[in-house]
Amino acid sequence: MSELRLHPTRFVATLIAIAISVGFVAAISVFVNSQQTALGMQNALQLSKADVVVRTEEAW
Repeated sequence: MSELRLHPTRFVATLIAIAISVGFVAAISVFVNSQQTALGMQNALQLSKADVVVRTEEAW
């Protein structure tokens, strides 16, 4: 605790770094989720216009 009293700016800088890191991880998570949703919708749109869809066992 003596370090905290001697260098309070280090504690503040550490808290800011943690907050930025958590925000970055949250932003990446939202981005990945939205990309997966967009790709799923794009594939669904392509298949919705088809009269017949042929799937092989290797694709699954």
